[in-house]
Formats: sequence, C-alpha cells, structure tokens
Amino acid sequence: MALISGTFVWSYEVGAKLSASIYCMIFDVDDDGDHMDNYPKALIAKLPILLLVLICAIFIPNNEDI
Repeated sequence: MALISGTFVWSYEVGAKLSASIYCMIFDVDDDGDHMDNYPKALIAKLPILLLVLICAIFIPNNEDI
C-alpha cells in the first residue's frame, strides 16, 4: 500500500507539476500572455508521454492477477 500511495502522490503532486514546468521551459510558455501561443504545442508534445504511461498501466497487476 505504501508503494501505491507513494506512486499516486508522486504522479499527481510532484510529477505533474515538474513535467509541466519542464515543458513550459522548453516551449517558452509563461504567464504574461505573450508566449501563450506555444501552449498548444507543449500539450501536443506531452501526448506521447501520456500514452506511454497508459501502456505501462496495463502491466500493473490487478486483483484477479494477485
């Protein structure tokens, strides 16, 4: 349970904010509004990572496997 709980906390609280800030730095997105036109590019660039996470979720055992 601790591993699952730690994974959820990392993914929602730390990992999501960290990856979003990295993508904003790469695509030069900030709060000013001058660089918000790059925001859709950052979201599209994040899609392959999201698909990879969804594919990895297939390998996590469920109750039937245990």
